[in-house]
Amino acid sequence: MRWQKPKNRQELRERIALDARYFLETCCSVVSSDGRGIVPFRLNRPQQRYYNEVWIGGDGGRGIRRDIVGKSRKWGFTTLRSGLALHGVLYHRGRNARLIAQRQDTAYEVAKTLKLLYESAWKYFEDIGDDPRYFLPAPTGDFVAGYDFKGLRSSIRVDTASGRGVGRSDRNDDIYVIELADWQATIAEDSVANLITSQPVGSNDTRFTCDFNANTNWASSHAYVMWECAQKQHDDPDWNEFQHFFAGTDDWPEKYTDEFLAERRRALGPKRFATDYPRVIADLYVQRDTAVFDAGLIDDAFARTGGQYLCDVLTGSAQGLRVLHGVDSSGGGPEADYQTCFSFGWHDGMWWELCEPIRVRIDEDVYAQMVHERATEYPGVCTVERKWGLGVNSVLRDLNTPGLYRHKERDKVTGKRVRKLGFPMNGPTKGSCILDFKAMLRDGTIGLVTPELKKELVEYEWKTKDDGTQHESMAGNPDRKGAHDDCVMAAMIAMQGQGYEVATEWAA
Repeated sequence: MRWQKPKNRQELRERIALDARYFLETCCSVVSSDGRGIVPFRLNRPQQRYYNEVWIGGDGGRGIRRDIVGKSRKWGFTTLRSGLALHGVLYHRGRNARLIAQRQDTAYEVAKTLKLLYESAWKYFEDIGDDPRYFLPAPTGDFVAGYDFKGLRSSIRVDTASGRGVGRSDRNDDIYVIELADWQATIAEDSVANLITSQPVGSNDTRFTCDFNANTNWASSHAYVMWECAQKQHDDPDWNEFQHFFAGTDDWPEKYTDEFLAERRRALGPKRFATDYPRVIADLYVQRDTAVFDAGLIDDAFARTGGQYLCDVLTGSAQGLRVLHGVDSSGGGPEADYQTCFSFGWHDGMWWELCEPIRVRIDEDVYAQMVHERATEYPGVCTVERKWGLGVNSVLRDLNTPGLYRHKERDKVTGKRVRKLGFPMNGPTKGSCILDFKAMLRDGTIGLVTPELKKELVEYEWKTKDDGTQHESMAGNPDRKGAHDDCVMAAMIAMQGQGYEVATEWAA
């Protein structure tokens, strides 16, 4: 952008005070990303997009108040956002800004960037032979992590998530949460909530920004939850009032050249490369090595059904159809996992999702009645998880539900081989369930329909301990609030009924 040269120092001061971009590009310097050292700050393409679409865009040109930024690495968003926060503090009275990182080393680097921006602006006016104090407020408190400007009653600080500033007791007009995907899950949600409540209610001048890179564990992070909620329709009750902004490698082809991206791909591998240097938003969701099931095979399983349940495809009744029901149970409380039953029918060479699953949070006896009605309407093999489903199994037995699965195992007391009601979900049997389901995806012998099942299958991940060894749970949903694996479990449990001959006697 070409700026018209101000006529005099008063016009210059007015311009830099009113226009954040003009201030940054006229007065400030940054560390070059290509090793050239300290260079004038010139906004690159993704920085320009953010400035135009978010900072001064929306709400009649006053800017978007809350935003979450998913991004590719190394395009200088932290530098830009720090500079915008600094400009707001320098030229607005009574404004407090907080830039908050999870790790101390990140906070230290951001503080260095903040210092460079301010000190380079001060030096700019010295170099043109003018008094910097005419254009910039002089700090009354110069700290390692920021500045105080008591004459303006303003301040800007860089904090860590565990430090001062992350709490509702402070008043923060401008908040920038850095690399939220790296924040510990135990503190991220509460910290963000506290920071939001630290902003003055009803003010049109507050800003709140979160950013993230889609790292290895980002599906388990609060950043994932915020990003998903930000993309919902604004009349959706789950919308969090944040606007989402994405900048990928296509936004800055001069930086992300074919040669650069090819080298990064070789160094990182295809999966990590896609999330570190995403081209489109879909790249943020590329599965990592922790994923249990292959996303491509999952897509194939859903494509095979054309998005239709088998009961809607069959022209006649489902009588005579081979049917499997998988029943996953939980405590049924409001914060518990869902009570879930998936049903499949054998058709066209695959186990095809038969009808919309039962997925509820209710008491086990009420849930069992719903399962009984489903298994009676579509008779077949009804396999119920025993780990949490003792109550469900008992009710189904009392209701004389047809086709209840009984698992062959050795009695711990007599040592004899017996069949006991329900499917025991433990380490060995869970491993078998996973292997069987993966084989069916590879072989094309399963057809899926339910959207929530697809989401869970893509996210279902191997679990490890801190020392890298396998966790007792083996696999499950990401470790974030609102993530579930009940659909996956019910579908896998259903498949254990293949080849099972329904017995005429009840198990113990």
